[in-house]
Amino acid sequence: MKDWEMVFLGQVYSTTMEQTLAALKHFGLVDKKNVLDAGAGYGSITIALARVNDNVVGIERDPERVEIANFLIKKSDQTKWKSHAPTVITMEIEKMGYGLRKDGIMCHGVVMYTKDWKETLRTLSRLLAKKGTMYIDIYLPKYIDWNERSGAKATLIKAPEFEKEIEKNKLKIVRTSMTRGDRVKEYIVEKI
Repeated sequence: MKDWEMVFLGQVYSTTMEQTLAALKHFGLVDKKNVLDAGAGYGSITIALARVNDNVVGIERDPERVEIANFLIKKSDQTKWKSHAPTVITMEIEKMGYGLRKDGIMCHGVVMYTKDWKETLRTLSRLLAKKGTMYIDIYLPKYIDWNERSGAKATLIKAPEFEKEIEKNKLKIVRTSMTRGDRVKEYIVEKI
């Protein structure tokens, strides 16, 4: 594992479970039947989603992160999960088939790192059930510059363009907010 990945893993798990659960409640991603963690990374949010939702699956394109996520899922306190253990599988978002529609999708820190963010948004919209809730965010220039020190390459997505694409994909913006010192714009959207 690269040094910056070790730092990232430490940052991911530095947020407490209570903080993550409070955020999921704020985002409306609790008490759902089928939830997707799109870009699950090391599985920290996947584990939290499993504590407050029925069926949770995470997808992540990096096989090393998938292996670590599944290891950490197995080691976590399963008695606190609402249902069965979540799974993280290796897959790119755009390659997901139709399958079971999700009534909740978490897509944190991902869309600007995909090959085609517009296609990613279309795919996520297609996977989201009518009246389903999705959390999705975009990094603004200051945060992208900071993140790229790790070697990750991101696409700068301007908020007005992103919001037009949200509407084009039959999604309604329920709420937006700025976080991380105005470096990340968060969206809570609903499928119409």
